[in-house]
Formats: sequence, structure tokens, C-alpha cells
Amino acid sequence: MKAIIIGAGKVGFSIAQLLSKEDHDVVIIEQSPERQEILEETLDVQVIGGSGSSTSVLEAAGVRSTDMLLAVTEYDELNMVACLLGKKYGVKTTVARVRNPEYLEVRDFDFKEAIGIDLIINPERVTALEIAKIVRHPEAANVDYYAMGKVQMVELEIKKQSPLVGKKIKELDTAHPYNIVCIEHQQNILVPRGDDILHEGDRIHLIAQTKEMREVEKMLGFHTP
Repeated sequence: MKAIIIGAGKVGFSIAQLLSKEDHDVVIIEQSPERQEILEETLDVQVIGGSGSSTSVLEAAGVRSTDMLLAVTEYDELNMVACLLGKKYGVKTTVARVRNPEYLEVRDFDFKEAIGIDLIINPERVTALEIAKIVRHPEAANVDYYAMGKVQMVELEIKKQSPLVGKKIKELDTAHPYNIVCIEHQQNILVPRGDDILHEGDRIHLIAQTKEMREVEKMLGFHTP
């Protein structure tokens, strides 16, 4: 996965550190020369000086071929503009750090959709590790780790266009090992059996080894950058 991170404060640095350790292609856009120097000395990432709201800087960072853009500077408006530009360039998933509660309480329309943000994070409410979970699994409603991080369980909703709609459990691809431990169907919790059929709107709880989970999600048709 290729990710652009805008802003290398505590949040941006922590996310970059986690993703680079997992061998993702990470580019950081940072305006501060001091922070740029620290990044170049401590992380295996590409660092570009400038503003994330600049189209020339975004293009230099390779925005046209980027899977995910995370704008996590201290300025809400800059983060939102960067995400809007990212969507215009075709970035699949955009994440913005937004601290002002007024932006989060808009009721008249879908604020996130209007400005091209897939996920809004508030670092005052979540930790960097929780943000990293969102980054790794943007379609997951919940992500939990077990066995000292070696096993993951993710909760995923089956969308209308999913290739899983109408399939029986026993018909699913098993090239990568996993188990569906339960299905939420119309407010009922089901322990899956081979002949159970998956429907639009169902939520499935998958468990697999952490190192396999990304491939399992791709195999089952869930979009993971």
C-alpha cells in the first residue's frame, strides 16, 4: 500500500512509524525543516517539504498513484482541503484529523462525503494505535488483536456490490486460512454453518492471523488499499 501522510507531529509520526515497519510505501509531507530532518534520520520514509494543500507538493508526493491519504496536521481546514484534493486526484481512501466539534455535528447533509473524507479521526479521543487499525482496515467497523498481536478479528459489513451477497459459507474461497466466527443478520447473531447464505447488510466477524488478514479481506472482496 502507498500512503501519503500530511503532517509529522505526534500523530503523523506514530502512524508513519507503524506503517513503515510493515513495509508500506510511505511519503510524508511536512513544512517544518526541523521535523523533516528528524524524519529523514529516524524513519525509512520519503519526506517532502511543503504544504499538503498545494497541488504541486501533492503531485511531487505521487498522489496520482496513492492508495490512502492521511491529513493529520494541527489545522482542521488544511486537512480537509488536502482530502478534497486527494479525492480529485483519485485517492481511494482519505483520512482527516478534525478537532473542531462544530465540523462533526453537521446534520443537514453528509459532511464527510461533501468534502471527500472517508474517515474523520479525533486524536483527543483515540490513540495512534487505534488510528493505525483504521488505516490498515478502512472498511472494518471494529478490529481487535489477540495472542500478543498475532491474531486479528475484524467486523466487516457486506455491501450491495459485494461478491459475497447470495453465497453460502461453504462456497467461499479458502485459499488463505480464516474463520467466520459469527454473522449479524437483521439484529440476530448467528453461528455460521456451511449452508448459511450471506446477505447485503450482514456483518461478519472474521478471525485470522494478523499476517494473513489483508489477503483474506482482498480474497473475500473487501476493498483494502
